[in-house]
Amino acid sequence: MFPAHRPECPIAARLASLIEAEFPEVEETVRFTRWGGEVQAGERKFEEWLFLFADPEIFDVFSFPLLQGDPQTALSAPFSILITPQMATKYFGDENPIGKILSYRHKTSTQNYEFTVTGIMEVPKNSHIRMSFLASMNSLRHVDFVSKDYFTRWRGSAFTYLLLHDDSNANTVLDRLPDFAKRHVKIGSAAGVTMDLEPLKRIYLYSKAYNGKLSGDLGSIELLYVILSLGLIVLGIACLNFVNLATARSTARAKEVGIRKVLGSQKSHLMRQFLTESLLMSLLAFLLSLMLLELIGGAQWQLKFDQYDIFIFGGITTLVVGVINGIYPALVLSAFNPVDALRGRFRSISASGFRKVSVVFQFVISLLLIIITLVSLQQVQHERYKDLGFNLNNLIALNMQHKSVRKTYDAFRAELLKDPRITDVTASASQIGIKFSGRTLMRGDGLQGERMIDVVYINPDFINTIGLSLVEGNDVSDGRIFLLNQKALEQFEWSSATGKTFELFAKQNDKVHIMYTGTVAGVVNDFQVSMLFAIRPLIMVLDPNRANYIHIRTHPNHMRAVLLDVEQLWNKWYPDRIFEHSFLGDVRDQQYQTFEIIIYLFSTINVLAIFIACLGLFGLTAFTIDRRIKEIGIRKVMGASVIDISALLSKEFIYWVGMAAAIACPIAYLATDFLLNKLPIRAVQSPWTYIVGVLMALILALLTVNILTIRAARTNPVDTLRTE
Repeated sequence: MFPAHRPECPIAARLASLIEAEFPEVEETVRFTRWGGEVQAGERKFEEWLFLFADPEIFDVFSFPLLQGDPQTALSAPFSILITPQMATKYFGDENPIGKILSYRHKTSTQNYEFTVTGIMEVPKNSHIRMSFLASMNSLRHVDFVSKDYFTRWRGSAFTYLLLHDDSNANTVLDRLPDFAKRHVKIGSAAGVTMDLEPLKRIYLYSKAYNGKLSGDLGSIELLYVILSLGLIVLGIACLNFVNLATARSTARAKEVGIRKVLGSQKSHLMRQFLTESLLMSLLAFLLSLMLLELIGGAQWQLKFDQYDIFIFGGITTLVVGVINGIYPALVLSAFNPVDALRGRFRSISASGFRKVSVVFQFVISLLLIIITLVSLQQVQHERYKDLGFNLNNLIALNMQHKSVRKTYDAFRAELLKDPRITDVTASASQIGIKFSGRTLMRGDGLQGERMIDVVYINPDFINTIGLSLVEGNDVSDGRIFLLNQKALEQFEWSSATGKTFELFAKQNDKVHIMYTGTVAGVVNDFQVSMLFAIRPLIMVLDPNRANYIHIRTHPNHMRAVLLDVEQLWNKWYPDRIFEHSFLGDVRDQQYQTFEIIIYLFSTINVLAIFIACLGLFGLTAFTIDRRIKEIGIRKVMGASVIDISALLSKEFIYWVGMAAAIACPIAYLATDFLLNKLPIRAVQSPWTYIVGVLMALILALLTVNILTIRAARTNPVDTLRTE
């Protein structure tokens, strides 16, 4: 179900039966929903997030292997549950879990519910549905943490899968969905949505609506396209280098070609020989790549012989690469005049222009990859270590999403503050620095019309605990329940906000629901509420009833030691609630690990591309030295030193790398600037990024060239001039 502003996957639970009744193309429907909570068996008690509920028809739609239990009855009764083998071991050890009881309580529930284990289910690793527990959907009709209208309301809440008949066309269903939505979805915030179908096979890579509440980490087709493009670029560079190296060593095979032609070989025979050599080389490379994939790829990358598409694609690529690599050298080598070839007096292949262009092109690509990677690393470092407007270190967040904790929060806070290592304690609706509470509409003094603004719900002492500073006014108190940030002041074009009165409200079916009315107590400095967004206008609302997280500020170097005592105190006050904590600094660092993995991947590809580019430069250097070997000998006889000859030969290559830098840097700047402008928080590009990239390419080029030039400069001129 897709609202106009944002695609979402869950739809109203009641729609599944309506769809099945109105669409004869639909053979079966099954719904999933996730309600994480505390699970206990005996003394073993853990917080479990992968606790799902599903319809009994799951096994008519999906083929999850059921290791124990009857798929026809496993989820038919309320409070029946399937568990994975890992959970069976975790909660019951070596005992048979069938028929045993698991106690479950949602974080908002006032009681525990007992579920009977009716089966053990294996969840394939490649499934986008991640679950450790699967309970009967009918159980939700008998619990207190789900609203009574869950199965009759219109708001989206269930992931719904449709199984179509074999002879049905999904487009037929899709064409009738707009009319279905118009007739049925009319009430509340669900009104005005559009409905769409998403093929199961496209969810992992293509889904924009699957928000992760049911799945693990989804893939990205865009990222795969980027990786594929980089792979093709590296492969293209390798093909160019193969041609360069093959033609650079053409003089070594000239006599072979001459002898074969004297013995009667036709040009077509020689071309077939060189093409066959190229194809065999390409096939060998393909086989070696499969071996490397098996050795270093891990279990998730291991290939199976029934994966025909991979082998077909690999075979076609091998054939194409082999032909591309072999056709030009085959044409050139087979065209040698046998007399000139045997006398050693044929002219060297006049393809130096092509070689120079190809080397420049390779270094342009390599420099682009280097600079883009360096800019990406700079961007991640900028986001990770920028000034947040407050100190995220030495902050512990405790999950308090239960009314029993909220009721005793003040007393629990007072108990915490008795520890001299704890400087302050507050609470809010969200983890500060990670995400904000939401957005709301506001109107009031000095505003023309209504404005949408980010909102964070806070408790007293929020400013002191988080480490914010007041720009004007005072902290929140009774009556003065709002705080604004400087960004709001700037956007509203006010010189002062203290004392202004506002209403925060929501709209539903054109009806206005006032949530808060109050006065602004003061303005605080701008600070980073969420890592996903730049600093935007923000209003903070004093409302202890919305608190979900306790924030504890400790003295430096005492945070982890304090945590042990805080856990003991928590277990004393709330023995029936699992102690959940996080270090906010660590949580923020973990958010950037994915970006760092991507940068590591890009860096690896960069190293490979640069290495191959250096091989191309190596081939061009070898060709140049071979062509000028007698000139080098004469210069040595005339008194030139090794350094003089090495500098002479290197100068030309430095020129080509400089030309590559002149082409690559403007392109890299335009590309990275375009990409950075799409980010909510962007770093300022530094010229040092480009200087470092160019220096890296230049140093590598010089090292590559000098390996051959120094060796050529040290060659005895007698050996090179003996035939003159």
